[in-house]
Formats: sequence, structure tokens, C-alpha cells
Amino acid sequence: LLKKVVTERLGYGPRDVDAVKSHSFFTSVNWEHVINRRTEPPFRPDSLLTSETDVSLFDPKFTRENPVESPAEDSVLSASLSDAFQGFTYVAPAVLDSVYRDTDSAAGASASARRARRFSGGGAGASGWAGRRQATLDSCGGGADDQQFVLEDDFEDMDTDEPAPAAASAAAAAIGPA
Repeated sequence: LLKKVVTERLGYGPRDVDAVKSHSFFTSVNWEHVINRRTEPPFRPDSLLTSETDVSLFDPKFTRENPVESPAEDSVLSASLSDAFQGFTYVAPAVLDSVYRDTDSAAGASASARRARRFSGGGAGASGWAGRRQATLDSCGGGADDQQFVLEDDFEDMDTDEPAPAAASAAAAAIGPA
């Protein structure tokens, strides 16, 4: 049943469910009782749970993790501003840092080194974020000193009440989806 190739799975082909029912693992199952819901399940987790929020059956590896809330589904951006960023995503640096913390801490990398590697494309030069940003600035007629883009570190200071400049919208379209 768990084979990756569908054609190799039990139950695939002309015998379909009959191949599953006739398998030696299921010889003791009375399929008529299963269909009519007269079979008692061998294990009922609800008999062990003390409340709706009981997580005692979860592996402690997962219950020890800090919960991360999903973002709200409704966007706070206007429809026109939201369209300028169609196909783009943003992940907070703290989330990325926590994802890479375990692998980088073994190698001794600091948070600033992780961010620098993320923006530079891991040392790949022009193929990383910095190279794409500069290429976009050049194609829009702006140089490295023009402030047409807001870098991640400046997001907290950004005034979100003003509409996006036309050059930034054109640059976003030029970069394409991340």
C-alpha cells in the first residue's frame, strides 16, 4: 500500500479492492462486519485522552517545539498594492534563523553570517539576492545608491500608508517570482 510507484501498490489493477481483501494480513477480517460497522476497532485513542487539548499521544519531540502561528488569510494591503507583489513571498528573518539555527550552530555561524549568506546567495556572487537586486536597479535606470527598494532590515521603519512607487512595481515585475 505504501509503495511510491502506484502500479506496484497492493490493490492496483483489475482486482482492485479484492486484492487488498484477500491479502494474508487481512484474512481474519470479516469484511461484512466492517461494511455494516459492527467491527470494534483494536485501538481507540479517544479512550485514552482526557480532554480535547490532550497531546499525551504526540511524540514529545513535537510538543516541546515553540508554536508558530500561521499568518492571517486576509491581506492588510490594498488590492492594487497586493497585485504588485503577486507571486512573491516573505518569510520573517526570525523564522529563517530558527530553521537554520541547528545546522549553523554546529558550524559556528552567527545570525548575521546566516543573513549575509541568504542575501548573497550563499557566496554565489551575482546569482544571489544582491546580484539580482543590482541587475534590477540597473535595468530600471537606478544605481546602487538609489533608494528604490526597501531592504529587509528597513521594513520596521517603512511607512506603509504611502502607495508604492511606480519604479518599485516595475522592479518587482522585472525580478519575477522568488
